[in-house]
Amino acid sequence: METLSREFKTNTLTLRLRDDSVLEVDFLPNQTIEAYDINQMLRAVCKISNGKKFKNLVAVGASTRVDMEAMKLCCGIEGSRHKIATAFVIKKTTQRVMGQILTSLFRPKNPTRFFASRLQAENWLESLHEN
Repeated sequence: METLSREFKTNTLTLRLRDDSVLEVDFLPNQTIEAYDINQMLRAVCKISNGKKFKNLVAVGASTRVDMEAMKLCCGIEGSRHKIATAFVIKKTTQRVMGQILTSLFRPKNPTRFFASRLQAENWLESLHEN
């Protein structure tokens, strides 16, 4: 995993902390995201968080999918430790529907919504008040 001051890259994703404290995660296209990938991501977030929570903006690449263990990890206590809320940007309807089904099964600890556009996701995150 390549480490930069506020950006981390793996073979499946790029994670960056923006100046406005939004944590952006870009999953590359045509990937299968597994628990190993999520654990790498969580370790990176832990390094840059200093105990702080972030609003997450997650862009999912075309034909990228997440396996059940990875989804369980993301929605659980460990995966929610540094989240205020998560906005997923998923352009393909089939991927968005699958994401909604998985989140209804695993019930994330923080507000989670799915959007077809980055602008809609950004607007929703901006509308949330930090607690």
